[in-house]
Amino acid sequence: MRSNKKAIDRKADKFRTSYGFIAACAGSAVGLGNIWGFPSRLGRGGGFSFLILYILCLALAGIPLLTAELSIGKQYGASPPAAFRAIHPRLGLIGLMQVLACFITLCYYCYFGGKLLEYTAAAVGLKLSGPLLWDIIFTLVTGIIVFLGVQAGIERCSRILMPVLVIILAGLCVFSFSLDGSREALAFMFKPDFTFFNADTFSSALTQLLFSLSVGYGCMITFGAYGAKNSMLKPAIAIAAADTIVAVLAALFIIPSAFVCRISPASGPTLLFDVVPLIFSRLTGSQFMIPVFFSMVFFAALTSSVSMMEVPAVMLMQETKLSRKSSINIIIILTILCSFPICISLRVFEAYEFISQYLLICISSVFTCIAAGWMMKKDYSTALGNAPSVVEKSLVILLCFVTPALLLIVPVSVLTGH
Repeated sequence: MRSNKKAIDRKADKFRTSYGFIAACAGSAVGLGNIWGFPSRLGRGGGFSFLILYILCLALAGIPLLTAELSIGKQYGASPPAAFRAIHPRLGLIGLMQVLACFITLCYYCYFGGKLLEYTAAAVGLKLSGPLLWDIIFTLVTGIIVFLGVQAGIERCSRILMPVLVIILAGLCVFSFSLDGSREALAFMFKPDFTFFNADTFSSALTQLLFSLSVGYGCMITFGAYGAKNSMLKPAIAIAAADTIVAVLAALFIIPSAFVCRISPASGPTLLFDVVPLIFSRLTGSQFMIPVFFSMVFFAALTSSVSMMEVPAVMLMQETKLSRKSSINIIIILTILCSFPICISLRVFEAYEFISQYLLICISSVFTCIAAGWMMKKDYSTALGNAPSVVEKSLVILLCFVTPALLLIVPVSVLTGH
């Protein structure tokens, strides 16, 4: 293996604590995909069938990919392009694909984050129209946190917002369990029923997993470079567990609420926005609950957008030797410019999503598997630390054969129209 010494010669900022490292990685993973995407896909996938297939995908693809990306970051201490070049000079393009996927996703995340800010402000009586205005505000808030650095910005933000997010979501779940339709909804989610146990549901579960875990964006490689002195296996499991718990909690609020409101859980992407106004309208304190709910979703979007902005900013700092401030200013301007078309037409969002989620992330993740499973060898083993031999061998087998085969299902399914 040839290395690129220049690419990895960077004194990166570090996470102060292991909890901060895991919270930041979990914050990157936990986002709109968990609260918006997971319940709607679970509803369309028949509940139990989707949940089982999602957990299967998590074991066969999610955790192996997390260990691979965190290990690449830890071993080479660099931005995604430089880290992949350190594995092999020709792999730098894969890192660029991840950064591009991350930036494209950041653009529509800032748009939807701005919409959440607008809804929250409107719920408390502050009405300012214009999607671009809220897009700019959300982008600037993200940029300020990233500008503060790893410890003062990203780590502190994640350590505060992640517990707040879980507490609010858990409270909403307690509320949903008190509803008349909760027992029927719980049966829909957890009672064995394999009616929807098919290839379409599997593809949906895998697509949701990749989006939700934040793999393929370069975020975990970047955070792995900042972090962790110990084994990458335990953080990967903790991140996957936190991400899945938040997704299931969101479903435990949304699905029972849908049953109560007589809305089909299979209604699709609009499920969240159809259910929330109706369910809160039944409460005397709805004026308080609606801003609390949108604040929760805003926190989830913010922790993800912070990690997404860090990735291209770090690449600029490393590749061009610009300062953090200059790099972040460039990314902020580019993000606003590239998210502006979404404010005009949501068809632009659909194009962005297709390019990032269904092409760039899947293809780059396949090469991540190849890099970690076939090319890193001892470096991957070192990054795993004192992992049991059988676990290490199992992960290598998955990365070499199983995970890349599963990843190719998504772009093939999309390109063939299935």
